[in-house]
Amino acid sequence: MGSGSGMGSGTSTVTDLRFGIVGDTRHEGTNAVSQTSCGASQTIIDAHPLTLLIVGHTHTYSHYSSTKEVVVGIGGAPLTSGTDYGYAVVVRNADGTITVTVYNYSSHAVIDTFKISATGAAA
Repeated sequence: MGSGSGMGSGTSTVTDLRFGIVGDTRHEGTNAVSQTSCGASQTIIDAHPLTLLIVGHTHTYSHYSSTKEVVVGIGGAPLTSGTDYGYAVVVRNADGTITVTVYNYSSHAVIDTFKISATGAAA
């Protein structure tokens, strides 16, 4: 971050930050907002540009481009679907896009991959 940002030193400025990624800060996905106490956090998320919401409450893997959401709940608890255990790697690419790749935990085979822009739209 640039000087005066309070977040370190360097030549960048806060305005260089182009992505808003929320990672499992509330655990449940957008489909559970009305059934849980997630309404307050959803209000905050709705008020700001969002690139990707990463959640994991449901023990499965899903990607919902319509809500800019990825469910990565395949890390250890008993699964609720036919999906194998796995993990996701999120990479910011040189062109400014983000690639999310989901892998099988034992074979490391790719389960899914997608690429998005700062707006969360497919890239």
